[in-house]
Amino acid sequence: TPFDQRERILSFRFVPNYDMIITASTRTDDVLAAWRQMATGVGSAVAGVLVVLLALLIFALRQINAHVDSEKWLLASQELLDGIFATTHFCLVCLDLDFNFIRVNQAYAEACRHPPEFFPGKNHFALYPHPENEAIFREMATRGKSFTISRSGDRGVGKGCRPGWGPVDSKKRTA
Repeated sequence: TPFDQRERILSFRFVPNYDMIITASTRTDDVLAAWRQMATGVGSAVAGVLVVLLALLIFALRQINAHVDSEKWLLASQELLDGIFATTHFCLVCLDLDFNFIRVNQAYAEACRHPPEFFPGKNHFALYPHPENEAIFREMATRGKSFTISRSGDRGVGKGCRPGWGPVDSKKRTA
């Protein structure tokens, strides 16, 4: 300044509808102190937000990787199941817990004289009513009890059974 021959630094902020704030000093630190304080606060807040965003991104990437791994496993399982259904020559049926057909193989469809596309969504016991079999199926589904079919008895794949129709009483059987 012309009065004392010292260099001064001046800073100000203009905010509409507020008084102008002017800071004058001979030291740079004094002028920049308010700005540094504000910048430090803003920088800390931004750093905190970035840390949270980074943590969320890492979490999301892990979830995506887990989903991709599950999808790969599911596709491999589906391919295996498709292969089993396509190559088995014995009757193979997949039912839901309400005994609705999910899928049948060609051998089952041929034994029941329908195309495989006929079955999905239809209830097994609506198509082939059999109270004894339904009771066995329900017990297996609700209690997780297993049921073994013998080839030599009146039940099962051997004599006395028609696929999809349930067991046939061998005493009433004709032909």
